[in-house]
Amino acid sequence: MKHLPEADLADTAARTDGVIWVHLDHSDEHGMALLVEKINPRRDDLRDVNNRTPVPKLHIYPDHHDSAINGLARGSDGLLHFQPLKTFLTPRMLWTAFGPANAKMSAQAVTTTWTSSVTRSTSARSARQPPSTSSRPSGR
Repeated sequence: MKHLPEADLADTAARTDGVIWVHLDHSDEHGMALLVEKINPRRDDLRDVNNRTPVPKLHIYPDHHDSAINGLARGSDGLLHFQPLKTFLTPRMLWTAFGPANAKMSAQAVTTTWTSSVTRSTSARSARQPPSTSSRPSGR
């Protein structure tokens, strides 16, 4: 996995090897505009990025899949809180966006929880198969 400058996103997306993973926060207006430009999600699915939805969702469309799930992260109060994660998937791109977090959760708690999950998942997959090309654009 490597960070990809935003300027290289279009050229990299046109390639046929690997998958591009773009991660955003729900409040990242510029990143959300890129999501709309590259995937053109349905209005209600896009609106869900800014909402806390307690029930998992999966929408399968001809051009992409959209899902909304909740993970758990420990808050400053020591309790576990839901952390919404929305995904938009095409054959070449995976877009993930954190939804709004509970006020008792720091940005570091949210990021650490999800980064740990991705690292464990990537490590387990790497042990089973050769690595694939994956890129994440860096922020603005």
